[in-house]
Amino acid sequence: MINQIIKEQGITFSNRVCKHSAYLNAYKAIEQLERYRGVKPKGLLVKGYTGTGKSFLAEQIIKSRQPVDTDCLSTHPVLYINIAEGSKTVGSVVSTLLYELGAPTPFKGNIAIRMTELNELMINMNVELAILDEVHDWIPKSGITPKSDIYLFFKGCLNKWKIPFLFLGTDEAEQVFVEKQLKDRCLPAQTLSVFTCNGNKNTTNFGKLLCSLLSKFPRETKGMNFVNKTKNDADKTIFTLVKSNRSLLLRLCLATQGQMRIISDLLTGCIYLTKENQVVDISILKQAFDAEVNDRPHGNPFDELMNLRSVIKALKQEKLYAK
Repeated sequence: MINQIIKEQGITFSNRVCKHSAYLNAYKAIEQLERYRGVKPKGLLVKGYTGTGKSFLAEQIIKSRQPVDTDCLSTHPVLYINIAEGSKTVGSVVSTLLYELGAPTPFKGNIAIRMTELNELMINMNVELAILDEVHDWIPKSGITPKSDIYLFFKGCLNKWKIPFLFLGTDEAEQVFVEKQLKDRCLPAQTLSVFTCNGNKNTTNFGKLLCSLLSKFPRETKGMNFVNKTKNDADKTIFTLVKSNRSLLLRLCLATQGQMRIISDLLTGCIYLTKENQVVDISILKQAFDAEVNDRPHGNPFDELMNLRSVIKALKQEKLYAK
């Protein structure tokens, strides 16, 4: 069983990952979004391909503000639902929101009755932020117009509940905010991207990301100093790859698919597998990959039987590598 100290180290590190500079613009936008609560509530779209960390970002926000349920007080600061998990009608979304807030009969009554109950719960449970994930799945094939149910629902919710909405989705989700009335109620969209080894610049950025995360890692590491930092004649900081550790960097890219969620899971798994005085090396990464990562079409990249040529070939297949 994992002792409490190691568990707390894993949780702390996971939270630090989410606050990395890769998410800095999105975090700043969310902080700005929440300033409008109760006054002129706005919406914000954070977009990106699957695996770029949108839902991971939401999870960390939710963790930081857990519901309170006592005899004297019940609050639900952050209300989260995944649109892809329902039938994608306004009625089903309302019912899902009611269910998340603990309504006793969230699926009974017509939509007007359910909306009245939802309005009361939103106020009584002090909901401060609503997060709608996979919002692109709610877009009808005919597209969005000012008369579309989804458009009217979002507009009405912003007006009634006086709370900000955080929308998560792919680039397609921008269709929701095409109409001027709703677009004017939203902050500029933020984009999250995967990390790749496509060219020297991207490979160096991936190395910088890992070195930054590992600077807060509660273990010593071996072979994971991926970049050197120097100053040029103009006193500008220059980052260059450490060639001797390039192989492990490429293996990490393949293992994580450049996705922040998997990077976090893999490194956190290393914490759980080790004691405080242990050094994390490729053998520990191999164990953590087996324990934490489900999707493994190319096997375990940290296996000694997988040579660098095979790693590069697999990265090319995933479009994560180019010279």
